[in-house]
Amino acid sequence: MWQSGRRRRATVLGAITLFLAIALVHSTLVDFGILASPYMISYFFLAIVLVVGYELATEVAKTSVLSERVRADEHRWRSLLEGVELLVARIRADGTIDYVNPHLCTVSGHEARELVGENIRLLLPASEQERVLSNLDNAVRGNLEPSFESLLQTKSGEHRIIVWRNALFQGSEGDSLEILSVGADVTARRKAEQSRDHALEEIAALKSLLEEENLYLKEEIKLEGAFQNMVGESEALKYVLFRVEQVAPTDTTVLIQGETSVGKELVARALHERSQRAESPFVRLNCAVLPANLVESELFGHVPGALTDATSRRIGRFELANGGTLFLDEVSELPLELQPKLLRVLQDGEFEPVGSSETRKTDVRLVAATNRTLEEEVRQGRFREDLFYRLHVYPITVPPLRDRKQDIPLLIEHFLPHINAKTGRSVQEVSSAVLRTLETYSWPGNVRQLQNLLEESVVISTGEVLRLPAHFGGEEPPERGGTLKTLAQAEHDLITECLAATSGQVAGPGGAAEILDLHPNTLRSRMKKLGISAKELDSD
Repeated sequence: MWQSGRRRRATVLGAITLFLAIALVHSTLVDFGILASPYMISYFFLAIVLVVGYELATEVAKTSVLSERVRADEHRWRSLLEGVELLVARIRADGTIDYVNPHLCTVSGHEARELVGENIRLLLPASEQERVLSNLDNAVRGNLEPSFESLLQTKSGEHRIIVWRNALFQGSEGDSLEILSVGADVTARRKAEQSRDHALEEIAALKSLLEEENLYLKEEIKLEGAFQNMVGESEALKYVLFRVEQVAPTDTTVLIQGETSVGKELVARALHERSQRAESPFVRLNCAVLPANLVESELFGHVPGALTDATSRRIGRFELANGGTLFLDEVSELPLELQPKLLRVLQDGEFEPVGSSETRKTDVRLVAATNRTLEEEVRQGRFREDLFYRLHVYPITVPPLRDRKQDIPLLIEHFLPHINAKTGRSVQEVSSAVLRTLETYSWPGNVRQLQNLLEESVVISTGEVLRLPAHFGGEEPPERGGTLKTLAQAEHDLITECLAATSGQVAGPGGAAEILDLHPNTLRSRMKKLGISAKELDSD
């Protein structure tokens, strides 16, 4: 009746039953002469017995209810612990496992009977045992670490990453402490985070690479010459192209030698474009334009903090040219202390960025160029002999412009359209006298000097005919003074005077075109433009 909720009725009936039982026992004892007839004290004693009995019955009923509640709570909590997808373990102070839930068994691969009664070491890899047991000992001493992360070793030997939450409570026997650990398996999340971090690192590296390539391409656009291909038909140039065709399909290291501005970079680009690496980057570095302390960073890159103001990773030219061709111009200017590192890359394809001990691999075809004699540099101790032999595998010597003067007309023809577009002029003709002057010059500055001279000549030329500057043998401009004619008037008078002197002969030996050093068609065009009579035009 108490358990069903009718507690008052249960209490009254219990008290009445107890009273009747005591009265019956008392009467029986009196009848047998064991007890005397009841006195007032007996009734007082009976009242005490009734009160005590009532209290006893109440406590028994409460205890029964509490016991049922405890059993219900225990069933509910056990159902909860065994139903959640969390790892639950109850561990004694000495490390013995008292309880494990099914999910822990699933994750670990062990059955419950294999774990209960065993030491917690069974679930820990050797590297984690001392740390976890030390945490357990500290918890028993009152220094409980509420949360910590550890590895769990499964039955198959796999390691899982578990984040534990711990609670300390009194053991069931009342004389010992136990720890209830509830853990979450975060292995998949950690792997996902590692994959994400790795992906972010790759993205950052690719971003840095793209930025470097962008900067490099901008530099290339600025440094790129006015022509893209090698121009000329001389035997000396044909031999160079023959050597290029021989070695281009291979990965052989090439050393290009020649004076300044003879077109060594054009030869290097031709090697790259005819090689199997043509679809990969062509990266150049002029070793002479950088301070010695920056050349290493440009070649191999650096990590943050390696140099002053180096706050980010920089990708070097060897890494930038991976899979392609690296052109080292003026390689003789490479600092002596840096040459062993270049030799190592050539031999093993390995290098370390500045400030890093990480070895990186690269696959680069090296083309080097110099305007010096490397053998002499080796004798003077300014260049390593072993590096010289590593570079001097297949040498190509580019001839100076003075050794291929027959290419000068072709170079002029190639340069003029670009210079006209740049300066806004329309120079079309080059007189034979100007051409002879250009072909007889020694050209110490080679093709670059020719290009610069042509640009200056186009700037000072006022018509369609190229005029050389005075410092190069050209005519001085007339001094200002007196009554000046317009250019058209002066030109009209000069052509008329020449036609009069030649009796109207335009072309042929002794004609006006020869005297004026113009092509006959050019002269006819100027005559028509200036309105010189048709009679003069037909007089040739």
